[in-house]
Amino acid sequence: MVGVLNDPALYAYTGGSPPGLEELRRRYRRQVDGPWPQGQTWLNWVVRLSPHEPIGYVQATVTAQEADLAWVVTTDHQRQGYATEATREVAGWLGRQGIRRLTAHVAPGHAGSERVATGVGMRPSGDVDDAGEQIWHLDTSRPR
Repeated sequence: MVGVLNDPALYAYTGGSPPGLEELRRRYRRQVDGPWPQGQTWLNWVVRLSPHEPIGYVQATVTAQEADLAWVVTTDHQRQGYATEATREVAGWLGRQGIRRLTAHVAPGHAGSERVATGVGMRPSGDVDDAGEQIWHLDTSRPR
């Protein structure tokens, strides 16, 4: 995943910089160990074109019947539907597990993430989080 996440352009809206190998090892170790506070579950999927070609990830932070989604796909594979397809699959799986509300935090002006959220069926809630990102949501218990 170091190679997948090494493009500084991926951090234009979210901030930060590409993680190195040791930083990713620490991050993944924390994810395997589990979240804090208790009552959350962290779920992570690697998006792959083939078994040996990762191009991004989708993650969900789950609490009770709600999940907060995030996604990243390499700049070389953006605007091809991969993030939308992968996130839609994750959203469907979460709905089948009893998750009734999905949210995502989208940076203002991040058209790509807005397209993914829309493609999953999410809509802007009108709320903004502490970082200034717009909160998008989808009630999975209602037909779309």
